[in-house]
Amino acid sequence: MSHPTVRAQASLLLGLTLSTAVYAQDPVLLRDFDSDPDDSVTSSVARQLTRDAGGRVFFFGWGADSRGWLYVTTDGTLATTTRLVGFPFSYTVPVTGEVTAFGDGVLFAANDGTHGMEPWYSDGTISGTYMLADLEPGSGSSDPSDFTPAGDAALFVARTTTNGRELFRTQGRFGDATLCRDVYPGRGDSGIGGLTAVGNRWFFHANGFPLGDEVWVSDGTPLGTIAVVDLVAGPNGSSPRDLARLGDRLVFTAAQPTLGRELWITDGTAAGTSLVTDLRPGLLGADPTGTVSAGDRVYFTADDGIAGREVWVSDGTAAGTQLFADVAPGGLPSQPESLRPTPDGRGLFFTALTNRYGREPWFSDGTAAGTVLLADVIPGTTGSAPALFAQTGGRLWFTASDPALGRELWSSDGTPGGTTVYADLRPGTASAEVDEATPLGDAGALLFAGDDGSNGREAWLIDGAGGAPARLDVRTRYRKTRSPFWNAIASTWSGTLLSDGRSGMWLSDGTPEGTRRIADLAVGAVLPARDGMFFTAFSSATGSEPWFSDGTTAGTRLLADLRSGAQSSTPGRFFELGDRVLFSANTSGFRSLYRSDGTTAGTVRLDEFRGPSTYSDSPADILRLGAEAYYITAPDNSPNYLYATDGTSTREVAALGDSRSGLVNWFAKAGNRLFFDVGGPTLGREPWTSDGTRAGTRRIRDLQPGSTGSDPQEFTALGDRIYFSAYRADIGRELWTSDGTDAGTRPVVDLWPGSRNSSPKHLTVLGDLLLFSAVTAEDGRELWATDGTEAGTFQVASFFPGTRWGDPGPFLLDGAGHALFAATEPATGRELWRTDGRMVERLTDLAPGQESSNPEPRSIEGNRVIFLADDGTTGREPWSLEIGATVVATVPACAAEGRQPTLRSAPPRPGRIALLEGDGATAGGWYVVALGLPASNPVLWPSTSTCRAAVDPSAATLLAGGTTTGSQWAAALVVPDLAALRGITVAVQAAVGPSDGPGGADWTQGLALTIGD
Repeated sequence: MSHPTVRAQASLLLGLTLSTAVYAQDPVLLRDFDSDPDDSVTSSVARQLTRDAGGRVFFFGWGADSRGWLYVTTDGTLATTTRLVGFPFSYTVPVTGEVTAFGDGVLFAANDGTHGMEPWYSDGTISGTYMLADLEPGSGSSDPSDFTPAGDAALFVARTTTNGRELFRTQGRFGDATLCRDVYPGRGDSGIGGLTAVGNRWFFHANGFPLGDEVWVSDGTPLGTIAVVDLVAGPNGSSPRDLARLGDRLVFTAAQPTLGRELWITDGTAAGTSLVTDLRPGLLGADPTGTVSAGDRVYFTADDGIAGREVWVSDGTAAGTQLFADVAPGGLPSQPESLRPTPDGRGLFFTALTNRYGREPWFSDGTAAGTVLLADVIPGTTGSAPALFAQTGGRLWFTASDPALGRELWSSDGTPGGTTVYADLRPGTASAEVDEATPLGDAGALLFAGDDGSNGREAWLIDGAGGAPARLDVRTRYRKTRSPFWNAIASTWSGTLLSDGRSGMWLSDGTPEGTRRIADLAVGAVLPARDGMFFTAFSSATGSEPWFSDGTTAGTRLLADLRSGAQSSTPGRFFELGDRVLFSANTSGFRSLYRSDGTTAGTVRLDEFRGPSTYSDSPADILRLGAEAYYITAPDNSPNYLYATDGTSTREVAALGDSRSGLVNWFAKAGNRLFFDVGGPTLGREPWTSDGTRAGTRRIRDLQPGSTGSDPQEFTALGDRIYFSAYRADIGRELWTSDGTDAGTRPVVDLWPGSRNSSPKHLTVLGDLLLFSAVTAEDGRELWATDGTEAGTFQVASFFPGTRWGDPGPFLLDGAGHALFAATEPATGRELWRTDGRMVERLTDLAPGQESSNPEPRSIEGNRVIFLADDGTTGREPWSLEIGATVVATVPACAAEGRQPTLRSAPPRPGRIALLEGDGATAGGWYVVALGLPASNPVLWPSTSTCRAAVDPSAATLLAGGTTTGSQWAAALVVPDLAALRGITVAVQAAVGPSDGPGGADWTQGLALTIGD
């Protein structure tokens, strides 16, 4: 851990020259690593424009971060446009996500990259935008569609493995999306379509075997979802189509063998279902299509065999069903399409095809004189192929193709003289491809999507006052620059390493002026080591290989080009064992274990364990137990084996699982035992343990019998016990603990009682507590803590009211009794928080208001946290924030295995005593505590040992010392009550003896203490 570069005299604190930092309360941008404008993509590609009940318009569009975002706008200006939720760019949400107005918001289908395409809801706020339910669990998609509101609920169609594509119901609450009825029982699809709301009921057509395809009605309950009538007996059905509301009844078309397809009406009962009229007697039928509701009547097109296919109107009775507009008299069909009734229901806009004009826009009031061609946009028989959209401000908006203008936006007041092109959005003959015109508000405004030829496809506003369209460039508002892809952010002795894959390798002390570039390398895995850091880096000349750096440009060098030239050995995780570093690399088609002393000559292959070449992190991890390091890998890809090495030679400990056990995902140590997960086709993936011997390596327990297994995850040690999440059918996925024995393995608590999953994640030890996030029926995913007992498990905070998710985590410890993390609340979105395990506080609102900066706390530098975040302007960049007093471990303890002295410190604050506590001493022995400047590159101390000094030997003093009466001891660090001391960092380290360790002592780990509030 480094210290700030600015130094000042602090003689009041033990007369030492100490590190200082400028105190600040607001986040500081360390550097805008990618500040160039993103010229490669300029368009939001606005899609799915949808008006809600309050007049707002929701739409999808790409952000400059190449994610698909859901936006909402109140008046079509940037000032009132809010970015609600983003989705991974690899999914087609902005193009295909269905959006439907519901209540005070919208329902839509979206894929967040984790749960597949599932149903979502938004009330137009960031906090009120969420996935309703994961109907097809995991990454599978239920592909919801046909959202249809009625009353306070909505029905929709979705697919699950269990039920096929069937009918679901929601009221828009979080977690509220349930199967309404499995119309076609089992995994088969019922072919539901035509969902239509009539009052508080829904009508639809479905194949409810053995009825065939018929009309159904639902009140939203399983028992209230029934077939209305079997118009055609047997499995074929009458194939109802073109369902439309008419008052409190439904009109639809259906086909019968003796009538052909005609118009029918129903009140939802068999007795109340009847033929409206037989427009074309005989087997052919009139084939009504395109039915639309308009007050107390419906419009449709039909062919009665006399007038040809024309527009008809009906009030649901035979007498009230008549020809409305005969555009082509004399029996020639005009093939009307896109029927758009006027708001009063007495007039109709539509397109029609005639021999004289081609397909053009028309209007009719139901009389021959009032049936008029609005515009012959392309004179002659070619036709402009108009697409009718919306009505607002007493006008119809549509697009039409003109050879001189291209396809542009037109408007009409229902008269030929009042029909004209509104704007040539893309000047010249090219087309603006305008579509999705949607009314906005109640003042005649219109929002539409189009491409002006310069800015790509964007949303545009017509304000209702007759002005020219104004571009709503959400991409420019929300992100003006590209965001780097961060390869690595890691804490090292020299500072926090930053690498974005484009701008090279940087080190930072947590301040902008202390953020400096040291090499033109893209960095991967990093290990702080004695004199600097080992890391994986990519260069065009050598590919991905192992490197070393002392934190300077001159001291950054390639360790070895293990695969010569541009080929990559892709080193995996680095691990320090004594005075050597271990890592894996691929040099011969398989991964092998290497060791290095920091020199090219000293970087050699230790063992070819023939691990899978495709996995750069194989082995999954390396852990020390006693004098050896242990790792797991799969020679020749199967099975897994546990190996041990002392840094000179390796040995096989035991085989794990069988020939298809798969990679180990989790590897941890608790007490004197190793814990890990092993899979297999018979027992499934279960928890295993090892004491480093073949006999002591075994499966702990078959928690979930069968081939699936309990799939244990997130092994985390608290004391001498391991904690993890695992699945068991009767309790779902919950928090477990184990001491490595069958009898000592148990669930901690069933947070979501029964078989539902609380799915604990982000397990992190904070003092004597285990922090984690978990899902409950009452509160969604929120912050929890446990002392390892059911009684000692409690909710720390609920960030969202009700069942929405605060989703806290992952956690970064500041060493001063706090964990830093991201969490989401209604007022501020997802921002940076901290907790002491009992209380929580928000540290900043980097993206003001409900916008989210989505922070990732990554390292502690002095009294600052370095985190990735997006303020909505600069893209995702590294920031730092002063967080007060911190206590951060630096160099590790140095003692024989089983004899690990430790040092703890209270947060150092001005005017207080920071109590230093240690253990690992011997009764009747002694202890000494050294205080001074942090060592920039921890040196060997004594020089003949492998131990490191956390305190710079040239600037150290003895803080305390004495004899011990037991294994524990304590000393006091008095911090003067001076505000000027805030930000000063000192180092402390203790030695206890006598022992056979270096210099006759065992050394504790070092601590960097940064003074703060």
